Amino acid sequence: MIEAVWSGSALILILLVLRAVFRKRIPQRVQYALWGLVLLRLCLPFSLFESRWSVWETAPDLAAMQHEVYVLPVGRYEIRPDAAAEIDGQTADANSFGYPVLSEDRGTVTRYAGKLSLGELLTAIWRAGAVLAGAWFLLVNLRFMLRLRQTRRPFQTDGCPLRVYVSDGVRSPCLFGLPRPAVYLTPQAASSDAARCVLAHELAHYRHGDHIWSLARVACLAAYWWNPLVWAAAVLSRIDSELACDEAAVRSMDASERLCYGRVLVALIPEQARRGGVIRGAACMAMGRKSMKERVLRIVHGSKTAVPAVLAVLIAVFAAIGCTFSGAAAAQEREEPVYTLTHLQNGRPQSAVLALTGGDAELAAQVISQSRLVSAAWEGPQPEALADCWRITVTQPDGTLQQHYAWQVSGNSALADGSAVLQSDGRYSRIGDELFARLTALTEDAPGHENLDLALRDAILSSRMDAYTPGVDMVNAESHVILGRHIEGDFVTVYAVVRTMWAGYEQGEIAELTGSHMPAVITLEKGSLEHAMAGGYSLAGYWTPEDGSRYEPSVREKFPEELADLALDLPAFAELQSRECWRQVAEEGRLNALDARLNGLLDSMMSSPSEASGTAAYIEAHREEYDEFLSYGDDALRFVYREFGKRLGARGLRGALLQCAMEDLLGSEAIPFDASDGLDYYEKFWNHALNLLDSTSKEFVAEHYPKTYLFLQMTTALGPSGK
Repeated sequence: MIEAVWSGSALILILLVLRAVFRKRIPQRVQYALWGLVLLRLCLPFSLFESRWSVWETAPDLAAMQHEVYVLPVGRYEIRPDAAAEIDGQTADANSFGYPVLSEDRGTVTRYAGKLSLGELLTAIWRAGAVLAGAWFLLVNLRFMLRLRQTRRPFQTDGCPLRVYVSDGVRSPCLFGLPRPAVYLTPQAASSDAARCVLAHELAHYRHGDHIWSLARVACLAAYWWNPLVWAAAVLSRIDSELACDEAAVRSMDASERLCYGRVLVALIPEQARRGGVIRGAACMAMGRKSMKERVLRIVHGSKTAVPAVLAVLIAVFAAIGCTFSGAAAAQEREEPVYTLTHLQNGRPQSAVLALTGGDAELAAQVISQSRLVSAAWEGPQPEALADCWRITVTQPDGTLQQHYAWQVSGNSALADGSAVLQSDGRYSRIGDELFARLTALTEDAPGHENLDLALRDAILSSRMDAYTPGVDMVNAESHVILGRHIEGDFVTVYAVVRTMWAGYEQGEIAELTGSHMPAVITLEKGSLEHAMAGGYSLAGYWTPEDGSRYEPSVREKFPEELADLALDLPAFAELQSRECWRQVAEEGRLNALDARLNGLLDSMMSSPSEASGTAAYIEAHREEYDEFLSYGDDALRFVYREFGKRLGARGLRGALLQCAMEDLLGSEAIPFDASDGLDYYEKFWNHALNLLDSTSKEFVAEHYPKTYLFLQMTTALGPSGK
């Protein structure tokens, strides 16, 4: 439906331009007929064909429509530790439902009954508005019909195929009704001379099918009630229908009859036009004074048709049809499989997934092909149990995956020691040692650029910190497939497909909260800032594609020609990269267990001595629990940051214990703030960390204040690019 809106609006704009330029040079019936194209396009929820010239190519990126918003607030209350409980990182009353959201000042919670994506919310508003508009338009037309029936009187005329009535309920003669339309005259139009002119006009409406088109126009207005371009098209098409009927009515009249027709038309102008005429399914003869001058001049002098103008309009219309009745051309389907290679140790990826192109892809195909020559059933080890193996993943054009594992085997009677083996579909095959050596060499780091994959992972995860929600238990995961790389001195530019994911709790289950999947170009510099990233790399540039119609062109401009098609073929990597992200999330599941352990230690420390004792007394009474809490190091510090970020349960005795733990875990980075409670200490530390970042640099904080740097990462103070 969005495609119909975008394309229909573009078609209306095109016709408005053509109407302004050629309205006096083309027949009125042609001008009126063009609006039928708009009606047809708005009624089609799909495109008829694909085209590179489609206006849908210019449509904005609709990813923002997936952003979720909270709707229907049902309550608001201040945060009170004694009246709230924490469930999966969310705030909940004992007898509440829905979605709680902290205010910006973190002092109140607003509970919403539902959560919808922005697209779902706008669709609901659209549909509700369409129902209300449709009901209103129906009521207007029913009232108009009842008024006509109550006031109409038959009018005798010869040679008219329609029923004709005189009614005091109309301000202008009109054609109205389905399935049996009738002509309704005003008392003023009931005289013989006027009736002849009026009937000629209304019969032209009947021949044009305007009693049907008028109702279709009303239905279109109800469906697109929010679109001003549709309203403009409805008003102008109604004017053009009258001009077309004037043209048809006077075509066979001589000069004196045309003059009489014009006088009748002027005499029938209502003193005050009734509002809302465009939402009535009636084809009226006189609408108002604004359009009357043009109509009278055309009646008296006729219209002059310019053949070149007609040809220009037809050419423009055919071009408009090609642009607006078409959808964006689909990406060219891949005909060859995509090969990716990963180095595994004990089932865990040890290097980036490498997409093989050119001769490297041919090598992978050759390895698989050779393995089929000698294949046998063999009870060998599972790849997940191997200390060292290489996985070849083949993504077929239809999207199906095939995985093969290659490794060195020894000590087996079925195969010679030192054999290179590849597993496929449960069968183990001998492959040449030379092929195996060439295959495994593909995942080796370039000389002088060790730990490149770790630096890439660090850069990607840092780039997505803007999606972190403070106080919410979330796990950041990433998967990158290297398509190619360019090394120049200490700089390495990596062309990759990057999948990122923030996973966390949603309605009690672990789900993907937000994420992205797109090509990326990442430039790293070796050795300039030793501690900025893993392996002594610093991030020199992180490029992602432009949105909307510029997406594909920007990728082709940035990527080498031989890699561009592969970078645009995201489905080839979707399943593989999603699996890797969820594997990382599963590994981080230990943090959930650690959180439970740390919460248990806090509860134990809070159990005794008496409430009148100071914080130090609780720690001394539970020295073993407190020392164990501190022993978890940065993981415990992350827990403290998250607990304070939630605000709830961060005051009183629990907040004081968290403050003590935070100061001890910070060590030399702790500042003895004069704080009223634990949460106040956290807020003062937050301001201190921001001031430190502003007065120095990210690199300085990372090197000299690593625990403060960890805090800045968790609170997204470093920004989306880590700056």
